[in-house]
Amino acid sequence: MKRTVTLSLHPTADQHAALMATMRAFNAACQSISDAAWEAREFRRVPVHHLTYYAVRERFNLPSQLAVRAIGVVTDSYKADRERRHSFGQRSAVVYDERLCKVGAATVALRTLDGRQCINWAGGGYQKSQLTAAVRIGECDLVYRADKDRWRLAVTIDLPDMPRTPAVDAIGVDQGIVNVAVTSDGDMYGGAPVLGVRRRYFHMRRKLQKKGTKSARRLLKRRAKPAQASRQERTEVSVRCVPHHHKADSRPCPRHGARRRVRGSQRHPV
Repeated sequence: MKRTVTLSLHPTADQHAALMATMRAFNAACQSISDAAWEAREFRRVPVHHLTYYAVRERFNLPSQLAVRAIGVVTDSYKADRERRHSFGQRSAVVYDERLCKVGAATVALRTLDGRQCINWAGGGYQKSQLTAAVRIGECDLVYRADKDRWRLAVTIDLPDMPRTPAVDAIGVDQGIVNVAVTSDGDMYGGAPVLGVRRRYFHMRRKLQKKGTKSARRLLKRRAKPAQASRQERTEVSVRCVPHHHKADSRPCPRHGARRRVRGSQRHPV
């Protein structure tokens, strides 16, 4: 299970300058890579890496892994949209991976143009408990809030999956078309009334649309809507379904699509 924890960074004046210089160089490199990829009409990571890696390192003085991350940021952005050239602002986020960022109990080590900087971070009990429980710390996004003159680090962590608790007081209900509801105990509730309502309203709509008069259009807008009747029929099915399972100290849990089980005692309509 993945979570994102945001930490507040408190750099010194020298560290602030180093972070700002790194952010500007990183985003300038992203813009250069984006321009080169657009002109070459090449958006895959490996070809873009061969096309821009050495030029980016020499021009912007980026460490090797930061240059790799800049290429990754650009190619990932073009996965969503290849119809226009992508632009990167001077203060866009800097994406760090586990090689470039190490989160400790009170400090975080970030790679900059001036080497690694150990920066103090602050967080509440929630952030500390999440980091303690994490089995892995992944990518981190360094963000600068210019309006508040503050640095933030958004840390992606992997948490262990929650143990599954078997449900003992819930009954699964599948909702369908031929059968309105089928419970996990094998009880079936036919959908003939709902299908009949749909057919009746379908013929009504076709007849009124074919007529085409002003009164027919008005009647079509007001009456030829089967949703309300279908909801009423499904509600009546749920009312019949709940008392049947009440003696078993369980309640049906219908949802659209796949069967789901939830706890509780409140009845929901099918």
